[in-house]
Amino acid sequence: MKRLLPLLGFAMAIAAALAPIPAQAQLDIDVGTGTTCYTASGGTPYSRFWSGWRTQYVIPASELTAAGMPPGQIVALSFNACQSQGGAIPAFTIKMANVNFSSFTSTTFYTGATTVFGPQDIAQPQMGWNKHQFQTPFLWDGSSNLLVEVCSQYNQGGSCVNWTTNCGVFATSVSYNATLYYYTDGNCNMCSQASGYGYYAIRPNMRFSVLSGIEQSFPDDVDPRRILRTDYDYDGGTYGGVVYPKPSLTFRVPSGQTVQIKYKIVGPLPSTNVVYRALNSANVNDTVITVSGVSGLVTRTFNFSTGPLGGGNGQIGNGTLQTTLAVGGAYRVEAEYRLPSINYTQ
Repeated sequence: MKRLLPLLGFAMAIAAALAPIPAQAQLDIDVGTGTTCYTASGGTPYSRFWSGWRTQYVIPASELTAAGMPPGQIVALSFNACQSQGGAIPAFTIKMANVNFSSFTSTTFYTGATTVFGPQDIAQPQMGWNKHQFQTPFLWDGSSNLLVEVCSQYNQGGSCVNWTTNCGVFATSVSYNATLYYYTDGNCNMCSQASGYGYYAIRPNMRFSVLSGIEQSFPDDVDPRRILRTDYDYDGGTYGGVVYPKPSLTFRVPSGQTVQIKYKIVGPLPSTNVVYRALNSANVNDTVITVSGVSGLVTRTFNFSTGPLGGGNGQIGNGTLQTTLAVGGAYRVEAEYRLPSINYTQ
């Protein structure tokens, strides 16, 4: 799918007929809308009535996509507390996994999850959303069901008994076994507990913070950059104290993943003729730019290009946007972002 980005004005004209679609980087996605204040031991992630607990929740992919969640790196998880009680929570741990089951049918805990948070002592939950920022982001593939595990275990000088009271969270009832739970006193290895007591057909509301896709481009639709000058080409140089950057794209690269991007400028509108196309190499057909070996927020400045304003049709340019050759009017950036490992395209 094409990602439509800014409208650009060369010289003094700019069209207002088409609006850019804003790129999004970090999204907060809420899954679950229930208003039940859920305090059940092993059901609430903050089960401090016990010295330790291990709980796994499963969320079908259909619910995640219905909530608007794209594939990408999950960097934080929040629970919406309806109480503030129970005190600090020791060795709080969160794990995640992409799984192929959408309901628990066995009381045996899933063992293939990745630790994303903790073990870390956390303060008493407060009313409202309590955010747990991950030390290790987790890549949701966009098609698998998602498993979330929370556990806590008290172990102080060999004593494994220390309990207060549960802290409730808002939760949503479902039609399947969404929660597998266990809790007890005196177990110093709770997070390794092999099996649970049983299931709940209710699950805490969760907020996932997700990093995904394109964040910014140059040129963009932010004043004064939306109107490009035609006295010099945009070749990365500085002329008369004004910087003329080459075209670029800023986007998220999940850890350990390869991202593929495409970038072009079309116009003058309403024409959709490609006047500038970024290239991966000095090959006019190499239009897919591959980025790997890096992670986080990445800006790729283009050093190869083609098109009437990118070096000439059938010719290879050095990434410069040749606005000195442009016809006045409005132009549009179109970009594509792809994670081939999970077949996701933005």
